[in-house]
Amino acid sequence: MQTGDNFLSVLAAVLIVLAFVLKAVIPQTYRLGLGAYFYRLDSIAFWVLLMAGLILDVIVALKIIMRSDAV
Repeated sequence: MQTGDNFLSVLAAVLIVLAFVLKAVIPQTYRLGLGAYFYRLDSIAFWVLLMAGLILDVIVALKIIMRSDAV
């Protein structure tokens, strides 16, 4: 694996772990008001970080697959 792939995969793992840590740390009473709706801040942080980590994992996997097909 190349250095860029290593960095992306480590970053993805850190984001996924951070998502679960923030879900546990941020109290569920914190709310973010957007328009007429109120969203729980722990859920927003969890889903944003989790999706960012998963998207990075998919990018790394696709780069590895494309590299192995070219060989």
